Amino acid sequence: MNTAGKLLLIFGRWLVEVAIAGLAVFIILMAAEKVGATELDIRLTVGGYSKHLLSTDVTNESHDHFAIQVMGVELGRFNNSYSRESWYLAYEATWENVLGPDVDAFLKSGVVYGYVDCLEPGSSVPPKRSPYDVYYARTQQQDVDNSGAWCPMVAPGLRYTGWELADPELTLVGDALNLGVSRAFDLMSLGKP
Repeated sequence: MNTAGKLLLIFGRWLVEVAIAGLAVFIILMAAEKVGATELDIRLTVGGYSKHLLSTDVTNESHDHFAIQVMGVELGRFNNSYSRESWYLAYEATWENVLGPDVDAFLKSGVVYGYVDCLEPGSSVPPKRSPYDVYYARTQQQDVDNSGAWCPMVAPGLRYTGWELADPELTLVGDALNLGVSRAFDLMSLGKP
């Protein structure tokens, strides 16, 4: 497959993920309206560039991360450090202004799917296949190894909230220090004077 075809497959996959996220937001809004909620805190997160502090067997440091958080409960998708597609569900506890004005600390805890083994270092390394090969195999209905384990997840981090447009954040996941950008919204107040 040529480069244009590979890029088209990646764009198509991204488009599907954005549509799923949009549908999730729509369902959340409809549910909030139904129960008469006056506040609905949403946080969207993207990014996922990392630097591994200890590991040397990683195959990926750009994680294509996308997450949606509703009232502290976060659902996210990323490519893990071993180039495997991973999903997580976590709760985020936040402590505001911990290291001064506009610097919040947070702790995400939950479960993550997409690693082969949770406890054995290096066991998560997948067969040497590029992400393009995986996308191509999926579009051709070929077998793709999607096996994985549900693993516990604990991820502490810091977020700077002093900018209007976005909130940069650093999160420690395993030994990977991840840089991402997030933005919080109160969806019930959008569009109201």
